[in-house]
This record gives sequence, C-alpha cells and structure tokens, in this order.
Amino acid sequence: MLHVEITVMKRIDFNWSEWFEGMTIRHTDQDELFLVYSGTISLESDWGTVILRPGELAVIPKGLGHRSSALMRSHVLLVKVFNKPD
Repeated sequence: MLHVEITVMKRIDFNWSEWFEGMTIRHTDQDELFLVYSGTISLESDWGTVILRPGELAVIPKGLGHRSSALMRSHVLLVKVFNKPD
C-alpha cells in the first residue's frame, strides 16, 4: 500500500550543515519532496548542492544521501512517499 506523509517544517535561522558537518541522511524506503514556501534552503546531496527559493522544489529519491540547511527562517513543505506493508 502506498503511503504519503506530509510535514510542514519550520527552520529558524540555523545552518545545519555547520552543526552536522559531514553527516547526511539516507532513506532506504522513501522518496522525499521539498517545496519551499518562504525563505531559502540549501539542499546538499550526493549529486551536488541546490539552493531552493519560494515556489521551488526538489525530489530526493530513496537511497540518495542528503542534508538540508537554512540561513534564514524558512517554511518548507516536506512530502514523504513510501510503501507500507498491509
């Protein structure tokens, strides 16, 4: 069964990249979609770094190492899609 989890994330003036230097997240069971509502975030992955501004989005496929950070207050809609056994 396909499940979708929607989370509204709020990042407040914090650069996670400096705090978690060298650490990445890797989901083996879910894809993630980051949609920026306000502010600006940096999304680093094994494929490189992208800066997302309001109205822009990026999809992180399962298995891809990534991390996000925000240098200013940002609101992000995070959608996770995964298969869940019945």
